[in-house]
Amino acid sequence: MNRVVVAETALGAVLEFKCMHGREALSELYEFEVELVAKTTAISGTSVLGKPLTLEIETEGGAKRYLSGDVVRFAYIGQESGGLRLARYRATVSPWLWYLTRNRDCKIYQNKSVVEILDEVLGSYSGYVYEKQLQGSYRTREYCVQYEESDFDFVSRLMEHEGIYYYFKHEKNQHILVLTDDIGEHKPLPDYPALDYFPRDRNVLASEQTIHAWSSGEELRGVEYVVNDYNFKKSSLNLHSRLKEAYPVEQANREIYEWQGGYADIQDGEHYVKIRLEETRSASERSSGSANVRGLAPGYTFKLRRSPRKVDIKEYLIVSVEYFLTEAGYHSGSEDGEYRFEFTVQPTSLPFRAPMNTPIPKTTGPQTAVVTGPAGAEVYTDEYQRVKLHFRWDRYNRPDENSSCWVRVSNDSAGNGYGAVSTPRVGQEVVVDFIGGNPDRPLVTGRVYNDRQMPAGGFTPSPTIVGFSSRSHHGTPANESYFYIENKLGAEYVRLHSEKDLHVVVEGLETRDVGESRTTTIGDYEDNTVVGYQKNLVKSYRDTTIEGYDKLTVTGGDREETFKHKYRNTTTSDIDMTSTSGHVHIKADSGYGVFEADNYIRVKSTGDNSVWLQKGGPDHQLEFAGDNATLKAPTDVYIDATGGKGEFTTATSMKLFSDAGPLDIQRGGADHSINMTGGDMMVKSPSTITLKTSQLIMDAPTVKDVHKSNFTKGIWKGEAFVEIFQFRAFHQSISAARHQLNVSQNTYYVKKLDLGVLKLDYCAFRGQNEPARFEMGGPKVLLKALLLVV
Repeated sequence: MNRVVVAETALGAVLEFKCMHGREALSELYEFEVELVAKTTAISGTSVLGKPLTLEIETEGGAKRYLSGDVVRFAYIGQESGGLRLARYRATVSPWLWYLTRNRDCKIYQNKSVVEILDEVLGSYSGYVYEKQLQGSYRTREYCVQYEESDFDFVSRLMEHEGIYYYFKHEKNQHILVLTDDIGEHKPLPDYPALDYFPRDRNVLASEQTIHAWSSGEELRGVEYVVNDYNFKKSSLNLHSRLKEAYPVEQANREIYEWQGGYADIQDGEHYVKIRLEETRSASERSSGSANVRGLAPGYTFKLRRSPRKVDIKEYLIVSVEYFLTEAGYHSGSEDGEYRFEFTVQPTSLPFRAPMNTPIPKTTGPQTAVVTGPAGAEVYTDEYQRVKLHFRWDRYNRPDENSSCWVRVSNDSAGNGYGAVSTPRVGQEVVVDFIGGNPDRPLVTGRVYNDRQMPAGGFTPSPTIVGFSSRSHHGTPANESYFYIENKLGAEYVRLHSEKDLHVVVEGLETRDVGESRTTTIGDYEDNTVVGYQKNLVKSYRDTTIEGYDKLTVTGGDREETFKHKYRNTTTSDIDMTSTSGHVHIKADSGYGVFEADNYIRVKSTGDNSVWLQKGGPDHQLEFAGDNATLKAPTDVYIDATGGKGEFTTATSMKLFSDAGPLDIQRGGADHSINMTGGDMMVKSPSTITLKTSQLIMDAPTVKDVHKSNFTKGIWKGEAFVEIFQFRAFHQSISAARHQLNVSQNTYYVKKLDLGVLKLDYCAFRGQNEPARFEMGGPKVLLKALLLVV
């Protein structure tokens, strides 16, 4: 018997074709239910599962076409009735792309186009063939995740989104997956480039392969599509993209809006809105029919050559075909075979786009991941403070700087040039959520501890401590800066620690209220600048200790200190006060001023100006002006060195001057004194007065011997002793210092003069009714006591 359909399996001629029903369509996995018969009931599924099954179909003119796939299910379904009692088997046949439905995976693809991703996924199924007939260009996806979905769902949603679709070319013992994006890539149906439509009531030969049922029509569709998305790198850019077509039916003017269109640039948005509008239009103009044309297959075109409606005569793309194939029985009396094909087509004037039936997987909640970076890096981020992550479900990527895309980090505040920044560090566990539940759009929303990332030591003593701790880059646990708040009742505190520097800027008012004590320790130096006014109030007492150097410089004005009570300044070394250009004025308004030193007190002026000490006005003054020193008082001046000695030294002369009252110089009591009262002067000594000089001149109208010495023969005798002076001649001039002594008007010629206090040798002595005058001279004069001349 000549059979139209023959089955070829891995078992050869053991299994024979009985019937088949199946559907094949663009961008769908076909499934053929093939019933086979055999003379044995012992065929196991493992003998045919995963192996090819090809149906060879004889077309008009004796040509062959094929339907091929792999057996994915196999079952024994009983025996035929009748004489042969053949065993019946059912094989489900699908394309090799069906294997992509059998897995489920999570995998990250970075910086690849959809075509590159398809190549990677499809290429991993070795031994199977696919072709690419693509005309479009496709953007590089920075980050694309296959998330808990099969390879088939993953590639299907990518192709649907980009406008790529597929079909299969069937050959003997193999089928080829064809990827395309352009309706111009489809070829005419082999052996059937044109078909005629003849209704069933027309007289047509049963063997003539024609279309015998045809239905064409339209449905309302959306004519306006809008897509939108957001790109944080261009946050002010409106990515809204709109496309609208003219349509004569008003009720069709409805807008389809899609948020999160899956793009970041406006050019991509324009591409996607075009794809989406082509999808709605493609589905709205479909025709369907039934035929006995054995060569019908999706992905091919034909021209409808004959139809009662002229408008239907055009070229069509076959979108789907449903197969009904039945061979005549293998025993006598069986029914004849049937070969029916029901199909769906669309005009080739419209692009075909597969509907977006495959959803993007949604995450069901937050996840945790680990922050990653290059080897040895502790912090790895970009200008947006984004980080790289390694997800728990990622089995393919190493935990390094390539493990994910840059992922944004949520902060408590994020403003233009202000806000909070807390960049997660490599190794930290973070909480990740996904914008819109889309695994392609991760966002770090928090951080959590684990056994390898434990809280800082400052938090562990008490569960009531809250705060923030940050470790120094490449530091140890000891290198941290922190801010802690202890909330335990009765033990509350706030603690701030900076591992190195602390910079605080307050542009307005700062107020601090410390209820109890405050302690500040500065390890190096403190530099304070107050641009305006500074006021400090200490209501109790202040104790300041400076163990080093203390310097106060006032450059802009005066310095004033006011003490309500006693002021005490104590130093263990020197006190040095210098006024470089002005005066130093120390004043006690109502009390007295005391300068006291265990050694000496020195008041010094290094310039040409005077130094003076005053009481009240200038009448009470000690002044040092130039080379002179002046001590003034309107009444008395007392200089008292009771326990020591007083000494006055001058290089030239010394003068003691009293305007009116007496002048007394005493040692001990009045017995050692020099007294000047009125015009008199008295020198007293209880023992000896010695005058010693190179020349002594006494000049007075009267000389009295206050000791009442005896005068005999021109010789005065006194108790004092003066060395004898030798003179060479009478009236000889004497080069030594002169000393004059005026006596009575008489003239005495004596060789010796003995006054008790003065003993002289003279050459002559004379008096000529004038005050007596005598001269003395000699090599030296020794003054052992003062000479009193009355």
